[in-house]
Amino acid sequence: MAMPAAPAAAAKSGPYTVHLASYRNRDGALAGWQTLRRAAAPLAALEPAYRAVDLPGRGAFVRVTAGHFADKAAAASFCQTIKAEVGYCQPLKG
Repeated sequence: MAMPAAPAAAAKSGPYTVHLASYRNRDGALAGWQTLRRAAAPLAALEPAYRAVDLPGRGAFVRVTAGHFADKAAAASFCQTIKAEVGYCQPLKG
């Protein structure tokens, strides 16, 4: 049986990260990261970041992002490896 492909490695720095979820407050985001990390083992190697955003017409949210990737393709490749476990993952610049 063939082994699954290894997830794309995150870089130490880079302009892309992966957006994993959004929550209404920081406490929800912190708890959400723990749930996501348990659901997808490759996330354990990444550092989370929490970014407050205000979406017109929707309100304030805290985005959970993780890692640094050299380019959008590397971030997208990582997302493909974990999307089944976490449900949502999108490359995000910045």
